[in-house]
Formats: sequence, structure tokens, C-alpha cells
Amino acid sequence: MMPQWLEMFGRIDRRIIYLAIAAAVALPLIFPLNLPLAITKNSQSIFDRIEALPESSSVLIAFDFDPTSIPECQPMAIALVRHVMKRGLPLIVYTNYPETGPIADRILENLAKEYNRTYGTDYVNLGFKPGNDALLLSLGSSWTAPFPNDQRGQVTAGMPIFQHCPNYRALSYMVDIAHGATVDFYITIGLAQFGVPLGVGVTAVNVPQYEAYMQTNQLTGMLGGLKGAAEYEKLVGKDGKATRGMDAQSVAHIVIIILILLGNLSILPKWLQKRKSRAEGR
Repeated sequence: MMPQWLEMFGRIDRRIIYLAIAAAVALPLIFPLNLPLAITKNSQSIFDRIEALPESSSVLIAFDFDPTSIPECQPMAIALVRHVMKRGLPLIVYTNYPETGPIADRILENLAKEYNRTYGTDYVNLGFKPGNDALLLSLGSSWTAPFPNDQRGQVTAGMPIFQHCPNYRALSYMVDIAHGATVDFYITIGLAQFGVPLGVGVTAVNVPQYEAYMQTNQLTGMLGGLKGAAEYEKLVGKDGKATRGMDAQSVAHIVIIILILLGNLSILPKWLQKRKSRAEGR
């Protein structure tokens, strides 16, 4: 005989449920829990690739996302830029989205101060230029011709960072942080025509689309959504918003599972009673 008090779980005020979910999301963001997080092979591959690059190897990170994807893509960008600057590798940044140039500039400036990197020598933000695949083809010949001025309006010709890496073909590695189809440009042109190894960071909804490229070894690695960003934060040894976000997601999922279990328990006494009545009726 199931206790009838279980039915009270089905009468929980929905405002209490909303409050529980809000607390489950907000508290881990304010007070990080640092829950354990397994590192996937796809994330580890990008880290190992950058870690193995010889000194003076130039790296390109494309900030191909807009403000709508900041929660997933910006933590990836911060973790990747941190890794490249920590290693002291020359870093070139540009974007196919007009609104993302200032976002990239802010991230680069903050991390450059932390690692004492010099603009124009250790890193540069070329900003935005329309053209997508046509722009990428032109970058195979020169960085400075399509981008005579950078995001800050400075003249790019003569910048020390381009002396050893005059064009896209001279890159040692490239990562596209994207929420759209820009990854396809880098696969068909940057990888297939110029031979530059490619890793990607994409929103969670795009992971299945590019998994086939991982399975065929056309991509060297892939960061998938907030989890991928959190994994890279762990790899570079600096927890950030993605790690706290994963804590919040985990706690919220636990609360939701508990609520589902309580909801099912609440209908169990009536279900058992109906089953008993049917048996007695026979």
C-alpha cells in the first residue's frame, strides 16, 4: 500500500518549481562548484596541436560569431587566445561578422596585458572585411592587401607579425570559432587549397554537422558548445564562464530529474488503486 501523502508532490506550486530552477542556475554561477568534467578527445586534440607547435609558429583564430552566440563561443575564444598567448605564438585574428571586431579587440587587449604581449608584434586584430570565401582566397596571397588597416585603424603594412607570416599559406594552425557556415570556407579553401591544419569551435547545435569531418580527419579537433569551451578552460588551467555555466547546467538537470521523479511518485498511489480495483472487479 503506497502512502497517500505522495500525492502532495503533484500539487507543488509552480512558483516553487520556478524558484528552484532559478536558484539551481544562479547559485553555481555566483558560487562555482568546480564539478569534475571529462575532457573529450576532440578538445584534447586542439590543445595538443597548439602545444606541439614550434616557437614562432603563427596561429589564426577567426571570431566568426555574433552577440547571439556569445554564451557558447566567447568562452572558447578566451580560452584559445589564452593558450596561444601563454605559449608566446604569433596570433592573427579576424572576423567575418561586422559586430565582432570590438569583441575580439577587448578579449585580446585583456589577455595581452596578462601575458605582456605587444600589439603588432605578438598579435593583431585585422577586424572585419566582407567577402567570406573570396576574402579567404585573397588572404592566400597577403594579409595586408585585403586588410590595409586593422580593427584599430592602424596601417598593417610593416607590422612585425607579418614578416614571418605574410599570408594565410604561411600559417601553422588555424581555429575557426563559428556559429554559422564559415567552417565550410576554411575546409574547402584554407585546408584543401592552402593546406593549413584546421580546428573548429562550434555551437552545440552544429556539432553533428561537423562530426563527419572529425571522423575523416579533415579537422584536427572540435570544441562543441559550452561543454567544449569548459573543457578547454580546464586544459589551459583557467576556469571561466563556461566552467561555471556547466556547473549551472548540471545542477539544473539534477533538479529537473528530481522534479520528474516526484511528479511520477505523486500519481503512483492512484495508479496502484485503479489497478487493484480492476483486479477485484474481475
